[in-house]
Amino acid sequence: MHSLRGLKSAVFLALGLSSAQAATLIPVVPVPGSTATLVIGINDNNVITGSYEMADGSEHGFFGTLDGSYTTFDFDEINFPGTQARGINNKGLVTGFANTVQGDLGQFWQFERFVDGSMKRVTDHSVPQAGVINGINTKGVFAGENYNSNDRSATGYLGKKAKVVSTVDLGFAANSVRPRGVNDSGDVVGYFTNATSSGFLIHNGVVSQIDYPDPNRRDTLLEGENNRGVIAGYWKDLSGVQYAFYIDTKTNSFVPIAVPGFTDAEALGINSAGLITLQAFSDSSFASYVYCPKPKRKCPAGGIDVPDGSPRPAVLGAAVKIGTEEGHRTNR
Repeated sequence: MHSLRGLKSAVFLALGLSSAQAATLIPVVPVPGSTATLVIGINDNNVITGSYEMADGSEHGFFGTLDGSYTTFDFDEINFPGTQARGINNKGLVTGFANTVQGDLGQFWQFERFVDGSMKRVTDHSVPQAGVINGINTKGVFAGENYNSNDRSATGYLGKKAKVVSTVDLGFAANSVRPRGVNDSGDVVGYFTNATSSGFLIHNGVVSQIDYPDPNRRDTLLEGENNRGVIAGYWKDLSGVQYAFYIDTKTNSFVPIAVPGFTDAEALGINSAGLITLQAFSDSSFASYVYCPKPKRKCPAGGIDVPDGSPRPAVLGAAVKIGTEEGHRTNR
C-alpha cells in the first residue's frame, strides 16, 4: 500500500488468448487546492473515493463523481489526524482509516462512514481494529485486517456495520492474511505474506493461491473483485517496481495495465462494469486514473486511449478446501 507521499476452479488452465484491445484512462479530477489526489474505491455508479494531500502534508478523505463534485471529510482531525477513505458501495457506505500521520499501520484506526455522515470505529468484541480496511460490497460487507505492530503480522476479517463478523481463514500458515475485497457472491480476494506475498481467492470455501506469471516476480497483491469475476491487483518485481493488472476469470488470463509516462502502477478498486482505479507514479510524479478496459463498454468521458497489454495465461497455485461456503469462518 502506498500513501500519498481458478480462478474459479482448482485446475491449471492455459487457454488461447485474444489479441490486446484498446482501453481508456480517465484522469481523476484533483480535489481543489490539493497537491495530490489518490483514488482507491469505485462503486457501480462511478462514484470514487480516496484521499488527498494539502501543501502542509495533511491527508483527508473524499468521495464523489468523476466530474470532480466531491464531498471531503475527516474522521477526527484533532485526535487522529490524517484520513484515508478506501472503499465505497452503491448505497454510499465508505470504509477507511484515520491517524495516518503516525505512519504505523498498527495505529491506523479503521472506521465506517454511514450515509448520514456519521462515522464509527470498527471493532471486534469492542476491541478497535487497526491497519487497512478496504472494499465494501452492496450488502455492506467489507474486507479488512487487524495489524499487530509488534510482530508485523495481520489477521484478516470480514465486517459489517462497523463490526467484525467473521475471520478470513486460508487453511494454511501465513504470517499475515490481508483481505482487500469481497463481492456480492461472497468471494474474497487479497494476499498473504510469509517471506514474499502471494494473492489469494476464496470461492465456495476453496482458497486458491494466485501469482503473476513472470520470472522476475517477487510479490502479487490482489485488491478487489467485481461481481463478474474480474480481479484487480498489481505485482512487484525483484527490484520493487510495481505493475498493475487485472484478471479475467472467464478466460483465465492476466491482462497487464500500463500507464504511459510512469514506471510504477497499482490497480486498486473495481466496479461491476470493470472500471478500475489506478495510481501511477515515478520518482518525481504521481497521478490517479480510472481505467476502462473496453471503450465499447461506454467509458466515461475525458479519457485517453491506450492499448491493453498482451494477456497471459492464469496459473493457479495449490487449492485448499476450508469447509465453509463463504470461504471464511464466523466468530460470532
